Amino acid sequence: MVDVPAHPLRTAPTRPHLGPWTFEDLALLPDDGNSYEIDGGSLVVSPPPDLLHGDTGADLLTQLRTQAPADLAVIEGAGVRGDNGYRIPDLAVVSRALVRREARYAEPGDVRLVVEVVSPGSALADRVTKRALYAEWGIPLYWIVAIRPGLLLTVLELRDAAYEVTGEHRSGRLSLAPPSAPYPLGLDLDRLRGGG
Repeated sequence: MVDVPAHPLRTAPTRPHLGPWTFEDLALLPDDGNSYEIDGGSLVVSPPPDLLHGDTGADLLTQLRTQAPADLAVIEGAGVRGDNGYRIPDLAVVSRALVRREARYAEPGDVRLVVEVVSPGSALADRVTKRALYAEWGIPLYWIVAIRPGLLLTVLELRDAAYEVTGEHRSGRLSLAPPSAPYPLGLDLDRLRGGG
């Protein structure tokens, strides 16, 4: 048996959690590198992403940030808190006013775009669970970036309370404009997935 010391700043609860998880309960969890989210009162724990996932997300972050208008911020790992949960998309485009206010999280109405980079363990959640939740929250755009076996950027636009696939892109330079993007932008898909 290995004796694991408690984290110096936070410790995990010493007794089982009773009842549905809430946003406030997240403060009781360790700051251990895992991602803690809430889905309908259930705690969802995800390990840190692998290097390919991180590199793809970082490159997309750079491309989105360098083209963002002054009133929007592109944030990595920003929490979004809705009526029935709390999720942390890989990237989110939000109102810059939230950053200025030093908000702890975004509310769905503040979010223009969420992006999830699919990891081997997150495919079902990214393609089904989060798709339904983000649509329920009314987030107008959802991009799913699959990186295995090859790159696929799926653009989903909210129409009649459900997402509709409006584009699937695998390579090359791509020009997007509203409503497929939160602002006019160009993406170099060949730079994603370790190609840059």
